[in-house]
Amino acid sequence: RIKPMKNLLNASNYLFILIFSLILFSRMGHDLTPFSIPDASFVLFLVGGFLLRKSHFLALMLLGLLIIDIYALSKLNGNQINLEVTYFIHLFCYLIPWFFASKYLHQPITFSKFFKVFFAALFLTYLFSNTSYYFYYGLPPTINSFTNFIIGDALNFVLINTVYGLIFTFVYKLTLNLKFKSLKKTSV
Repeated sequence: RIKPMKNLLNASNYLFILIFSLILFSRMGHDLTPFSIPDASFVLFLVGGFLLRKSHFLALMLLGLLIIDIYALSKLNGNQINLEVTYFIHLFCYLIPWFFASKYLHQPITFSKFFKVFFAALFLTYLFSNTSYYFYYGLPPTINSFTNFIIGDALNFVLINTVYGLIFTFVYKLTLNLKFKSLKKTSV
């Protein structure tokens, strides 16, 4: 049975379109445009897990990332993205922020609760993602080589995603305050 169009245009679907549009913009800007903005996929999967929660949104976001990366692969002639096992391990690292957010964040959230969940998910995502790339590049299996590879981009990854996390918490709190003020005006 086909749902009426008004049921398809609910708040969750609008929110999904917004989140995925931001992923598309940051990921395409990250890979395919002359202006390079940092990839916001990690934070947007965390936001998706927090606000959307349903597994069909997660599946659509993962499929969307795959399509974006295949498109990037065709545009970049395979220089930056190779669809091998390590890529799919990297892709499925986005399950970590989604799971952490959907399991441990409930509305309304506090700043400290958000960032505890944020940094736990960030650490695990970074570790699994970079480990998959370490093996993809075929680097020597020594502790020093592995440690240097993992530490190499950590500060950049943490700073970029922390800024995105701060932007999200600011927008989230601002939205809650505006919503509360509009409810207060209508009740007076």
